[in-house]
Amino acid sequence: EIRHADILIMESTYGHPDYQFASPAELEESLDRFIRNCLRWGEVPVVLAYSLGKAQEAVRIINGQGYPVQVHPSVAKFAAVYADFGYDVGPYQVWEEGTPAEGVLVVPPHVTRKPIFGGLGPYRTVLLSGWANGGGRFRFGADEAIPFSDHADFSELLEFVKQVRPKRIYTTHGFDEFPAYLRAVGFDARPLRSTGQLSLF
Repeated sequence: EIRHADILIMESTYGHPDYQFASPAELEESLDRFIRNCLRWGEVPVVLAYSLGKAQEAVRIINGQGYPVQVHPSVAKFAAVYADFGYDVGPYQVWEEGTPAEGVLVVPPHVTRKPIFGGLGPYRTVLLSGWANGGGRFRFGADEAIPFSDHADFSELLEFVKQVRPKRIYTTHGFDEFPAYLRAVGFDARPLRSTGQLSLF
């Protein structure tokens, strides 16, 4: 339930019109297409997803699409925690760095900066991140990117504000331009900034 508030302090990570995300079904179809193309071309599909949260979601989706999955040890560590709390992401094998992979390989994005794919053979990478609509693909050196995110996109942020109907809005963790977009549609909005502690001496 979204309730009315006089003052709204909101996180606005994707508070820019460039960040409009497709539906979950469309995003999953994009991932399936990437995997199918890789397998058709004789390449290992390597999915770059943050070790906690995004990677487990990716493993669940890929399992549902019928592909075998191998994961980086850091992904397996958190998947085990998920299982302890009753959330099953489906079967997977733990991949050993520098060895061939069978099926789809899910690893955290930062490992692309390390020489761990030596024994993998031909491969192609896709980044799963809301920053796919920005420079995320280039930041991690991914071949492709799909905007998977559990954050609200630009349109969802605007809709949330309209439902809360606040008299004043403070934004944080996002684009400095977002308050201007809110003011343009009639809201009193400004970024929340830290002024620091003043020294008397």
